[in-house]
Amino acid sequence: PIGINIWTRNLKLDSKPNMSFVNDFIFKFLRENKMKMFRWKLLNYIIPTKQLLFKWKISTDSKCNFCQTEDEDYFHFFITCSFLKDFWNKVEHLLAQLNFKNKISVKQLVFGYKISDKGYYGFNYFLTVLGFCIFKSYYVSEQKLKYIDVYELFIKELRRVMKESKIISQNVFFINLKKLI
Repeated sequence: PIGINIWTRNLKLDSKPNMSFVNDFIFKFLRENKMKMFRWKLLNYIIPTKQLLFKWKISTDSKCNFCQTEDEDYFHFFITCSFLKDFWNKVEHLLAQLNFKNKISVKQLVFGYKISDKGYYGFNYFLTVLGFCIFKSYYVSEQKLKYIDVYELFIKELRRVMKESKIISQNVFFINLKKLI
């Protein structure tokens, strides 16, 4: 698993995470193929950021298409790009209302939050939808050359998931979340 080795090095992890828990979440808990595929691609380090496209000689530069100031690596793509500043402020406010005070990290997006504990599967589904919406909005915005409100897309996707999935709609995290969105 080359992607796991890259993540272990880039996140400066002391050891490789236990992938059986991550894989159980992705392939046994997640129901939608688009969410499974997104998490699998993220985990295997194959979501095409500009940095990777440049390295693979597909792009002429590695600068972010939105801010044009930094190289577009995974940290920039998911966390630090100014394109996402308003989104992250709203997500942090939402999570604070749910008494979650920690900032979300790339490590949590890739490997999950306390992924070995099935009691956190609801929160990890939330993280999956969050990462997927960043990914989707970025590419939709880039292709259509128009701004997509990432937070609006995120809330819409969360509501859809809560409506369509009985497992999610009965999850304690999502029951509390539903009261806020």
